[in-house]
Amino acid sequence: MASPHSISLSTWLFALAAVGCAATPMPEPPESQLPAPNPELIGLGAQYASAAAKPGEPEIFAIPLHGEPDAVTAGALLEAINLDEQGPPVATSVTDNGSFDLSLPLQSGQWIRFTVRQGDHAPSYLDRIFADGKLLEPHQVSCLQATRELDWVYSGAQTAPLKLTNRCALPLVAPIASLRIPDTSIRLPEMPATLEPGASCDLTPVFTTPPSPNWENHLKLDGTYDGGALRQVWTLRSE
Repeated sequence: MASPHSISLSTWLFALAAVGCAATPMPEPPESQLPAPNPELIGLGAQYASAAAKPGEPEIFAIPLHGEPDAVTAGALLEAINLDEQGPPVATSVTDNGSFDLSLPLQSGQWIRFTVRQGDHAPSYLDRIFADGKLLEPHQVSCLQATRELDWVYSGAQTAPLKLTNRCALPLVAPIASLRIPDTSIRLPEMPATLEPGASCDLTPVFTTPPSPNWENHLKLDGTYDGGALRQVWTLRSE
């Protein structure tokens, strides 16, 4: 028969363990990242179809974009968006063999972002530039490092800042931050005239009113590095 002291001790230990478990909830697992589209298997379709253009503006063409089998996660939703225009994305369902076909209005030199979505997975991205009848890889400088590489997620009080650090030997000259779709409810931080080597700048959007669920926009940072044009783009989204 247990003594009163042993019963009291075991009861106390059980209660302490229960309190400890209640006070330390398990964190939710992070979103798993979908594989990015395979750029080696994505190109232009066979035909070009003229699209309507406004008077006085350059003609825009609906450019067929084609993905070979295994280009994208089978069964996912694929979106293509022209980052230099304010129009909505063009979406299609990826076939069971990972191929796709869609058409996107584009001018030569404009930037495309492909976005892959499926279920609760975090989306994945691929950027390309339409030029010279090809899809080209954008010029990137790896030593310009951001806290988020391709997107930034608004999650209320838990939102992490978006910062860019110049770890290069040369400055980033005349950086300009802009939204793909202008929004008066969002304020972007003022950019320095030059981002010197070793310096950092804040790119975190500031909201006058919180965005709605599943909101999206795009933050573009354009500047000059080593005499050439440079761009970085982040998809802004809310949980």
